[in-house]
Amino acid sequence: MNMIEKRKRSMGQGGFTLIELLVVVAILAILAGVAVFAVGNLTDDADTNACKVEKDTIKTAIQAAKATSDSADTYADYLDGTPKYFTVSGTTITAVSGAPCS
Repeated sequence: MNMIEKRKRSMGQGGFTLIELLVVVAILAILAGVAVFAVGNLTDDADTNACKVEKDTIKTAIQAAKATSDSADTYADYLDGTPKYFTVSGTTITAVSGAPCS
């Protein structure tokens, strides 16, 4: 047995005190709170960036449709799915209400 173990046994201290455990729990709670706010901001930024990328994709699809035909009405052939944040009529792109980049 080393000196530290002998001292603990002689003083009757074998574990953590309630105060030490409460301090650790408080520190973990603070770190969890900070993490929640950081993740919330990241999702907002991601939605805004997704909206900007979608607008650029639609513009590129319209340009491709114009380059291959006389009308831009075939832009849907150049997109993988239905636009989420915008509506397109001819060559006009309109942001949907509530879109993060409108």
